[in-house]
Amino acid sequence: MLDNYHRIVLIGFRGAGKTTLAQELARQTGWRYLSTDAEIEARVGMPIAGFVASEGWERFRREEREVIRSLRELRKVIIDAG
Repeated sequence: MLDNYHRIVLIGFRGAGKTTLAQELARQTGWRYLSTDAEIEARVGMPIAGFVASEGWERFRREEREVIRSLRELRKVIIDAG
């Protein structure tokens, strides 16, 4: 069923269950799971809340766009887009 797809990206409101669903989909499909928030935290070296507090939402959104762009070539991945 997933042979024609390269990645699945879950988006939605905070607390909607994206992470839970993404992890379960990854488990069931055998695909890799990635969180854009975790990728951003690794890039900036601090938790999202601290980064937003010190740098602002505009800078966070720029980082988020860059992370999403960097993931677009991946195959067989479930992405939880924060």
